[in-house]
Amino acid sequence: ENSLVEWAIEEDEDMDEEETDMLQEEQPKTAGRKADTRTLPELLIERHDILIERIGTRLKTHATETDIARLFIALVEYRFMRKCPIKTFRNALYEQFKEQEIVHERGIQKAYRNLTSPFGNSKKLVKDIGEDHEAIEELKAYLSN
Repeated sequence: ENSLVEWAIEEDEDMDEEETDMLQEEQPKTAGRKADTRTLPELLIERHDILIERIGTRLKTHATETDIARLFIALVEYRFMRKCPIKTFRNALYEQFKEQEIVHERGIQKAYRNLTSPFGNSKKLVKDIGEDHEAIEELKAYLSN
């Protein structure tokens, strides 16, 4: 009789484990892409300290959506930084420079889209002509010295 009770308890414990396994399998995975939470030092390829200091100094005087889009272009084109979504770059700036107000990523994305779109009917991009080109080249020089 005692072994019958023990058998019933063991059987019940086995069932509990099976049920919890089933419940865990049924829970759906979260929707959407996994967030890219790389930090600024993780995004930068080399010269981390120098670049972070220069980016911080630059943001104190140039922090508009267009300024940050130009900074993004300069860093990626000069291969100072790994290519990443603008949201990741913006969040990395926000985390790195907490005292600095960083504009919302939507504005930066629009400015980036504007800078990388063709100018009029020509094949040149907006970022490759005029004041945007000068600003990006000046930024590249500032970051690389």
